[in-house]
Amino acid sequence: MTMWAGKVEGDNMKPVLKSGDIVFYTDEQNPKSGEVCRIIKKENGKLTYMIRRVYFLKNNKVMLHSDNYFEHLPQILTLDEIHSMLPIVKPLHQYSPSHSYPVIC
Repeated sequence: MTMWAGKVEGDNMKPVLKSGDIVFYTDEQNPKSGEVCRIIKKENGKLTYMIRRVYFLKNNKVMLHSDNYFEHLPQILTLDEIHSMLPIVKPLHQYSPSHSYPVIC
């Protein structure tokens, strides 16, 4: 199995994924409705990378849903507008300590 890693940027998938988290994805699995996926969208000849929860609709359409839905509205795309869609198999969250400790030199 081949796996790739990518760094999360932005707050679209908060609280599940935060900016700076690392996600792993593979082309060995087909995405299922409700899964978080790495999507490459084709738009005006450019490729846009994003991480969203996907829901498959009728007529070859896909709804891209942000977990931070209070700030980011869902998008509906056709399968033709999506260059690639790979499920996230493992998130690696940043370590952020709840306390800071003084360093003695």
